[in-house]
Amino acid sequence: LSDEHDIRALCNLMLTKLVILDPDETSRRLDTIAECFRKILSTKLKENAVKQEVEKQEEASKNVLRVTLLLHSAIPAASSGVGANAGQHQTWRGYWEWVEKDFDAQIRSLREGEKEGGH
Repeated sequence: LSDEHDIRALCNLMLTKLVILDPDETSRRLDTIAECFRKILSTKLKENAVKQEVEKQEEASKNVLRVTLLLHSAIPAASSGVGANAGQHQTWRGYWEWVEKDFDAQIRSLREGEKEGGH
């Protein structure tokens, strides 16, 4: 997840499959995933960044937010902090709260896109 753009895209795709195939193992790795995702979303490009760099960063952010939503819905207890494993996933919970607050418009847009695409 911390590799270059193309590798990150493949990792995100693998995560979407892994959360379905092995949600427990994916859950155990949520804090590490959250740290990587936060770095990607926090990336600030230089003022003189070329259009290709800007588009690549926007795509990376959108992919991270899409996978974040998927992980949040597949493993809801991790984001809420309730249940038997309430002490786990502190990093993920902090990350999720940050995403909800700072990326609200993008999250809403992705959710609406899923609804339209799903019907």
